[in-house]
Amino acid sequence: MNMRKFLHFPILFIIFVIIMCSCSRSDTTPVYKAVTQVDIVTEYEGSLLHWHYDTPEKIQPVLLHLRLLKPTGKPVQIDDASSNMYLISISLSDGQQHFYRQASHKYLSKQNGPFKTIEPQQAAHLYRILQELPSDI
Repeated sequence: MNMRKFLHFPILFIIFVIIMCSCSRSDTTPVYKAVTQVDIVTEYEGSLLHWHYDTPEKIQPVLLHLRLLKPTGKPVQIDDASSNMYLISISLSDGQQHFYRQASHKYLSKQNGPFKTIEPQQAAHLYRILQELPSDI
């Protein structure tokens, strides 16, 4: 009879371990981050213009545009008031946001960092994207 009590203990211990392992946390971080939306704001003739993209077909051209811009040289100081400024916000699936500022089709700032020079012809593509793709809202 005593031996039987000892056999129950290992079986109960194994069941306990299985239950505890199955109760692990399920809020693990995702393997990858996806862009969920893009917002672009600019001021034109005293009015605020806003584009909101949340479909992949519209997000992709904006992301490609940002990837193709190659800021070069030393940081430059620009006059924010006289610049044609585009504020670009990229929202990710994990809740993070990345911010870009494109000024006068000549300068780019990432994450509120300093402005650096970019190729004006490449920078002008943003204006074309905004003309061709209507906002999703």
